[in-house]
Amino acid sequence: SWEQYMWGVYQVVSRVLSIYTPDEGGVKFLIPMIDLFNHHSDAPHALKCTQGQFKLVAGKAIQPGQQIMFPYGGGKLNNDRVLQDYGFVEKNNPQDIEQLLSPKTEQVIPGKPFKGMGCDENALSKLLDGFSTSLLQDEDILRASDLSPRLRLAVMFRAEKKRAIQAALKKLRAE
Repeated sequence: SWEQYMWGVYQVVSRVLSIYTPDEGGVKFLIPMIDLFNHHSDAPHALKCTQGQFKLVAGKAIQPGQQIMFPYGGGKLNNDRVLQDYGFVEKNNPQDIEQLLSPKTEQVIPGKPFKGMGCDENALSKLLDGFSTSLLQDEDILRASDLSPRLRLAVMFRAEKKRAIQAALKKLRAE
């Protein structure tokens, strides 16, 4: 059935990691057992590939029982990619801000999975004003316990877009 097919596709896609290089862009790898580790863009640990061998390298001491995380995509994934590839949204993802403020590009930024948007203060304000809800309203919606998992994820994604726009505005105004 279509549902079974999509389940199978997602089982593979959600376990494939993209390694971004300036020369090749995103190269996808299916690495057995790597899905045992969770993502955080600021994690000190890193997935390294040398001569076709992958290693998860500790960036600091790991205590017994401590959860080990590493940045999927080398920490270069914005929430568009994190949601599309892995099915979750990272709170306060710095790559969302970088995408908004990077100079506008027609092609993806070398070593990144996104194009620069080149937003100035006016463009950011228009983006924020274009939403039908405020960030506070989204946070209220997320506190509701009756949301379906898909709706919760969609509202989380929208809220993170708003947080990124607000952070980008704050950064521009501080310069």
